[in-house]
Amino acid sequence: MDIALESLLDVLPGSILVVDDDGRIAFAERSLQQLSGYTPEDLVGRHVEMLVPPDHRQAHADHRREYLEAPRSRPMGAPLDILLHHRAGHDVPVEVSLSPVEADGHRFIVAAIRGAVERREALLASRRALDRERAASAKLREAAETKNAFIRAVSHELRTPLTVVEGLASTLERRLDELDDEQVRRFAGRLAHNARRLDTLLSDLLDVDRLTRGVIEAIRRPVDVVLLTLEVVQRSAAGAAQIAVEGPETLELEVDPAQVERILENLLANAVKHTPPETPVVVRWEPDAHGGALLCVDDEGPGIPDEQRQTIFEPFTQGAPGTHHAPGTGVGLSLVAQFAQLHGGRAWVEHRDGGGASFRVLFPPADLIDIERDAEISVPDP
Repeated sequence: MDIALESLLDVLPGSILVVDDDGRIAFAERSLQQLSGYTPEDLVGRHVEMLVPPDHRQAHADHRREYLEAPRSRPMGAPLDILLHHRAGHDVPVEVSLSPVEADGHRFIVAAIRGAVERREALLASRRALDRERAASAKLREAAETKNAFIRAVSHELRTPLTVVEGLASTLERRLDELDDEQVRRFAGRLAHNARRLDTLLSDLLDVDRLTRGVIEAIRRPVDVVLLTLEVVQRSAAGAAQIAVEGPETLELEVDPAQVERILENLLANAVKHTPPETPVVVRWEPDAHGGALLCVDDEGPGIPDEQRQTIFEPFTQGAPGTHHAPGTGVGLSLVAQFAQLHGGRAWVEHRDGGGASFRVLFPPADLIDIERDAEISVPDP
């Protein structure tokens, strides 16, 4: 190659590589050794594909021939897509700009090659940041959708008993002198039932807030959980007739009675809500030999799909709505799981033989919980 052409190449940006139309290297600038590990003497006369990663060599040869059919000045690919195969065996990201040149009746391709490690890292960092931003945006959209669904559900749950209370109170106000004692007792009973519904809903919402802030703990004391269960069932005006209590006649556990009561209320309300009227719901305690127990609430409802068996215990998540009831707020089962965790246990749901769902809550013995907390190990799955 004549001196004038070599002088021209010396002032071009990057490390210059000149390839003839047969794909052989005609000239290699010495600075290319820093990127490739090859000296100009190693490169001249050899095919340019030696600088291409082995898996890409055939494709590169095909692209090179296509370029020669319509040569023009252009960058080759994108910075993240071009790799230079180093003499030591690793690949180096580079930027390559191509230009066709004719000299002494011969056609050459001039490649200006620049290292792109820093730019590649910057682009990858930018992509990772964009992926994080997209993930954060998706979570925000999901949170907004969850909030909107929750607001709609809570509004419905509040409006229904409030409408009943308002209607009954208005009737009593206008027609009290016309009603006999039995009608007044019936009206008062309906008022009390709907007031309890409102109180339960508000208690659930307050508990979600307190659990989120970590200000609730389990204050355990000896409790007859069977007696507590019977009291909860007796107070359950909706569906109480279809709830059966099975298991031992008495069972004392070291638990927080208020939290166990909330677990029972929410599991029974969920079972009754998703079970057709007159269909039995069974609540059962199964003691173990170590002083703990398993609480089971079985229903004959539609069951829980496999893909929802974990997510159904997340806050504001609802299963398939029952045929006869409002969908609810999606708070109750979340509270069940979190109160179980405060006792060192866990909550889950299984398919029930014959159809329906079996919700289960494990209550480990209190002394085992204390030992495990001191040893910083978790309660094993049953």
